[in-house]
Parts: sequence; structure tokens; C-alpha cells
Amino acid sequence: MSAPALNPSQVDGFFAARALGLLPQVPEAPPGPLPGRTARRAFTTWLASIGVGALGWILFASVFSGVLNRWFPLAGPDALVLGAVSVFGLLFVRLRARVGEVFLDELTAGYTTLPLTVGAFWGVNGRRRINYQEPWDFRGVWVLDGRGAVRSAPDRDIDPPGLYPSPERPGQLQVWTGTVWARKFRAPAQPFVTQPPGRQP
Repeated sequence: MSAPALNPSQVDGFFAARALGLLPQVPEAPPGPLPGRTARRAFTTWLASIGVGALGWILFASVFSGVLNRWFPLAGPDALVLGAVSVFGLLFVRLRARVGEVFLDELTAGYTTLPLTVGAFWGVNGRRRINYQEPWDFRGVWVLDGRGAVRSAPDRDIDPPGLYPSPERPGQLQVWTGTVWARKFRAPAQPFVTQPPGRQP
């Protein structure tokens, strides 16, 4: 079941979460990049790891397939393929989730270095289509390049992407892409009161 088509400010608990400082904070001036890797660099590393992993699998298969076939004539090639695909799949998912966490940290700070048109970092997100990719809208945040230079300034009239009170799980935060709700949830640093958005605290 997909999330209700609500904007963040229409979700119960929005104003309480805002009062507690739990919503994305988009600064007035361009922010400096957070310490550590940028989301852009993490994404590039992830792509490179896919290429290295694929090359490694090809080399491994070419070197050891004959040996395995001799030792285990019936199961050797199948075991090789299954093992390699399992390891590669696990690394693919874990590294992609790491990119998503760095990406989400940047959005929480009010900017991004990875302005993707579509992207899903946290699995299939409960959608019926396995290859579903959430559309993103970064007009509400600062967009920086890999060195921290400004590529575009935020539009203050647009809810920036990031974590907001969830329309699906009251009391939790959920990722808003600027367009749709992704099925990525996080417990808030402090609990907030869920209340109709028309009643501000």
C-alpha cells in the first residue's frame, strides 16, 4: 500500500516536530560540507565498487571454474555462480544503503551534493514494482558540487526533501523526496506530539 499523497506540512505532528528542531534545517547562507565523504563521493565509490566487483567475479570465475568443475563436476559451477552472486548482491545493497545515509545526513543539514533525478537507496521500499525509483526534487535545498561550491540556491516556498513526521507510522520520521514519501523510517531524537497540522502548538 502506498503512502497517502500528503505534503509534509499536512501530516499530523509537523508543527510539533518543527518546534523541536527535528525537520530539515535549510540555512540562509550556503552551508559548508559536513565532515567526511560527500554523498557524491560515496555514490561514485559505490559505482566503482560495482565495476570492481564485476571484474573480480569474471577473474575469479575464469581462474577457478575449471578447478571447481574438476573437484565438484555437478555442483561446482552452480556453487561458484551462487556464491559470487550472493556476495556481490550483499555488498551492492549494503554499500547503496551507506550512500543513502550520507545523502540523508546532507539533506538534514539543508543541502545535497548528489542531485539525482530518481534514486532509491533503501531496498525496494515496499512498492509493487521491484525497480521502483523515487523521483527527487531538490529545489528546496542548497545544491553544492563536490567541493562545496553552490550550484543552486533553495526555493523557500518548497518543502525541502528530508525526514518529516511519517504519514504511515505516527511518531516516526519518514523520508520525503520533495515529491513522494520513500519507505525509509527513522526514530526521532526526541518524541513529538502527533496532532492535526491546523493546530499549531
